[in-house]
Amino acid sequence: ANHQFLTAGHCGVSASGVCEFNVPLSSADGSIVHPAPEHQYPVEATSIQATNNGLGDDYAYFGCWPNTTTGLAAFERQGQTYELAAVVPNPAGQTLRIVGYGTASLPVSNTFNQAQKAMTGEYSSRNGTILFHTVDTTGGNSGSAIFNLADNTAIGIHTNAGCSSTGGDNSGCSLDNPGLRNALAHPKGVCVPGFGMPMPPVYVGGDSAQAFGTVDFQTGVFTRISVMGLAIDGLAYSWNSHRFFATG
Repeated sequence: ANHQFLTAGHCGVSASGVCEFNVPLSSADGSIVHPAPEHQYPVEATSIQATNNGLGDDYAYFGCWPNTTTGLAAFERQGQTYELAAVVPNPAGQTLRIVGYGTASLPVSNTFNQAQKAMTGEYSSRNGTILFHTVDTTGGNSGSAIFNLADNTAIGIHTNAGCSSTGGDNSGCSLDNPGLRNALAHPKGVCVPGFGMPMPPVYVGGDSAQAFGTVDFQTGVFTRISVMGLAIDGLAYSWNSHRFFATG
C-alpha cells in the first residue's frame, strides 16, 4: 500500500542497504557509477521480511526511508510502480520482460555492467511456486520483477540462472508463494499503510520540562537539544528556510 520494494531473499537486504534510481552507465572498465544522493533511499530495518529457501521460496519485502535531500519517498519521486498479479497465470505463450542491473560481458559493453538493462523472453513453464522463463539475465539480475506483457502485471521475482548456449530456463519465485502473500498482507515498518514514513531523526517538543529534541524512531530514545522556555503545543518545519516554527 505504501509502494515499497520486493526483491530476492538471497540478495541479503539489511539496515545498511540503499536502493538507487537513475543509475548512470558504468565506467569503461565496468566500475559502478552511483547516482547523485537525491536518488538514493536507505533501507528501513524494521520493515524487512525475507526468506531464502531456494527455488520458489526466495523473496524479500521491505521499505526504504524517504530521501534525505528531497524528503520524498521513492514512489513520490519516481511516480511509477509495478502492479502485482492477483493470481499468477499458467504458461500460455506469454512474453515476459525483466529489467535489472545484471553484470555485462562481451559483446555487451562494460559500460552496461550493473547498469539498467531490459530483455524479453518466453514464460516457459512453472512448478508450484517456481516460474521458468527464457529471458536473458546475468549475475546481479536477482530481485528483478518478472513482468507479464500480456496483462502488464508482475508475476514473480527473478532469482536463478539456468539458461545456457544449449537451452534450459532461468527461474524465479512466483508471487503466489504463500509466505510472500502473507508478508504482503502483514506489512511492517514503513510498509504499513498510514505509517506516514517520517524521516529520522524525529523532532519533538513539549515535554513537562519544556525540552526540544529528537526521538530515535526505532528505539524511542529521546535526546534533548535545548530547552524552549515555553510549553509547545504545535511544531512545524520549513524545508525552504530550514527552520522550525513552534506555538505555545
